[in-house]
Amino acid sequence: MKRARYLLEPVVREAKPAAAVVRRLKQVQQLLGDLHDLQVVIVRLGDAAAEAAAQRTRRLHELAVGGDRGAAARGPRPATSGLLALSRVARAAQERLFRRLVSRRIARSLPAEVTALAAELRPPAAIVAAAPAARRHLPLPARYTHRARA
Repeated sequence: MKRARYLLEPVVREAKPAAAVVRRLKQVQQLLGDLHDLQVVIVRLGDAAAEAAAQRTRRLHELAVGGDRGAAARGPRPATSGLLALSRVARAAQERLFRRLVSRRIARSLPAEVTALAAELRPPAAIVAAAPAARRHLPLPARYTHRARA
């Protein structure tokens, strides 16, 4: 998505139909980014809940071994309940974003739109045929090839 968008952005001034495709690419890229961010948050909340539960269990163990059972009831509430509530909120937000992505068929129609735009931006066959054969098949400079990066 990102590469296609960056490839098309300079063309928008010259080819007005590209603007709609770029807007759509931005929408999909934003939604996918938000979905990924929520996925990371959910994993981190799970890790934090596990750590909070481990700390509480260690404290309860120390109290059980130390003999002061009444201190466990007087202690603070476990942090896991708040973290789990936040996880549920993040998951619900993630589901809403996914439904938005799917329901609007944003991602589904995008390949067809890009293909139609590519066909529209392609130079007429007469211009391609008139170009000298040697110029049509010039190799790319090494800095633009995949091997140059390695």
